[in-house]
Formats: sequence, C-alpha cells, structure tokens
Amino acid sequence: MKNFKSIILIILLTIVLSICTTCFATETRSTENTTIEETNTTSIVENDLYLYGNDITMNQNVDGNVYIFGKNVNISGEVYGNLFICAGNVTFEDSAYIDSSTYIVAKNVNFNAYSDSLYVACNELSIPENHGTYKDLYAITTKTTLLGTIGRNANIFTSQLIMSSDSSQGSITGNLNYSSDTQLELPDNAVTGEITYLANNTGKTYNTIWDIIINIVNSIFATSLVYLLYRFFLEKGLEKSSSCLSHKFGKVVLTGIVSLIAIPIISIILIIAKVGLIPGLLLLMLYMFMIGISPYIFASILARRIYNNKKFSKMPLEYLLAILIGVVLSALQMIPFIGIIVTIFISIIGFGIIIYNLFFNGNHKNSNIEENVAK
Repeated sequence: MKNFKSIILIILLTIVLSICTTCFATETRSTENTTIEETNTTSIVENDLYLYGNDITMNQNVDGNVYIFGKNVNISGEVYGNLFICAGNVTFEDSAYIDSSTYIVAKNVNFNAYSDSLYVACNELSIPENHGTYKDLYAITTKTTLLGTIGRNANIFTSQLIMSSDSSQGSITGNLNYSSDTQLELPDNAVTGEITYLANNTGKTYNTIWDIIINIVNSIFATSLVYLLYRFFLEKGLEKSSSCLSHKFGKVVLTGIVSLIAIPIISIILIIAKVGLIPGLLLLMLYMFMIGISPYIFASILARRIYNNKKFSKMPLEYLLAILIGVVLSALQMIPFIGIIVTIFISIIGFGIIIYNLFFNGNHKNSNIEENVAK
C-alpha cells in the first residue's frame, strides 16, 4: 500500500507540473525570507516550508516537510522530514541531506545527496558516487545513471540504465527490478540481491494484426459496458447528455477544460493537507478512471445524438452505432501524435458532459420549469 501511494503521488505531481509551475505561497514561522542568500546557511525553520518561483535555493535546515515548485531548484540545506519537488531542473549539493523520503518530478535531477528513500519521475537522473538512499529507489526516467549506493531495493523504469564508469560503480544492497530497452550486463557485485528484468514496451507501436484485433475487441467490450449501463440504468442521463452535446456544446467544452485542470489541483491540495489524504487519492483515482472511459462515454452519447436525428430515425440499432464510434475513436488514439490530440479532446468532452449534467444542467432545467409555471 505504501508503494501504491508513492506511485500515485508521482503521477499526481506529473499532472500538476504539466498544468502550472507554481501554485503555493510561502509559509514559515521564521521571520527571515524563505529563499536565503548564499552567505546565510544557518537559518532554521521549525515548520513545514513552501517555496515557489523560477530560481530557488533551499539552503536552510527545516524541521518539517518542504514543498518546492519552480523552474531551477538547488538544494544545499537539510530537511528533517519529507521533501517534495516539482520543477524543471533540480540539483542537490554535497551538503544536502533529507532525513525522510524525497519525491521529485522534474526534467533533470542531479542527486548529490542522501535520502531515506527516493521517488522520482524525470528525463535524466544522476546519482553520483558516495550518494544515494538508505532504503529504496523508485525511478521513472528516460536515462538513469546510478554510480552511488542504494541501501535496499531499486525499482527503475527507464530506456537507458548506466551503473558503471571508468572510475566508479554503483551498488544496490537489496533487489533490482528494472525495465529498459535492452537487458544489461551489470558489473560484478553491483547487486547483492535478485535481479529482475522486464522488457520495455513503452515505445511499442500498433503495427501488427494481433495488436489491432486486441484493440478492437477491447473497444467493443468497453463501449458495450458503458452503453448498456447508460441504456438500462441511466436512460435519462443519456438523453440529457445527448441534448447537451447538441445545444450546449460551448458550455460543455468550457466545463471539461476547467474540470480537467482543477481536479488534479484539488487532489494535491487535499493530499498535502494530510487530513484529506484518502479523499485526495480517491479523487485522483476517479480522475484517471474518467479519462480511461471518456472515449466510450462519448461514443454512447454521440450514438444517441445521431439516432435522434430525423435523418437516422429509422436506424434500429443504436447499440451497434455506439460500438462503431468507439472502435473508430480507439483507432484514432493509436495514431502517433494525432492520438494524443484525440484523447485530450475526448477527455474534455467526457468530463464536460458529466460535470455539467451533475452540477449545472439540473438547476437550469428547474429554473426553466419555474419560469414556465409563473407564466
């Protein structure tokens, strides 16, 4: 469960990083500025510390958690709690120390420090010699250079893993679970425990008949499930959604964009607030689930919209039409570059229709009824 929460947090921070670079204000009990000049390295903060900006230097000793959102981040102080960083480039100096776990989402990370455990999602991760973790490493990267020490287990998902150079060699006391483009010939005695390799399929393209068949079957099954749920349990909701798609398309799109951005921000605020950890995680899981089923929701609603059109009033099989649309959307998502655009558009429509119907459409309908009664 602990590993699951950590992975969820990394995913959540990735979403927030893609939305904005700053979203929190500075808050400490210290009367000094939270970003201290390089000449002052003795500042002590006896509370959680929040920093944001373009260029951030954290050279304080913090008796609490530290949350940093910025572009370029330099860490040279000590943190006697957890460290959370969402940034472009992150550099740890030799003097840096993190007593608990470190969570990072960034473009490049140079980890010249020690931490209890390290959870990181970035493009390039470098852990030099004489640095690393006392316990575990969880890394999702494009390139990982591990020349330091991992005190327990390492779980690395990367395209390129480097564990040795001309002058140094990395070491893992526990087990190594890794995924890369090719299986590595690791240096002798680099890993004390077991080594598990998982082939990296992240660059997989759908270019075989079998892949296409599996994708079509999955689309048919998922669209059928969503459509039948609508048809037998939420028939009124399907009709309202169809009407919204036709008559309130602009409001639906606006609602979808706001929801797609606001939900992850609300989730991270709840998680950071501690008391809202479980609601925040549940909201995030619902968010991911909604993105996954948005194509099939859109297919069902669009099928109803077409079916209600007078030109297609004789079409007897709305269900088959929904499946056809679902398969077409799934095929479009398989196309490089175009697939991303299609996924974003469908997610906006799916979120917009559901949120608009839940919070706005009913009130609007009631107001219209009241107006008609008054007349």
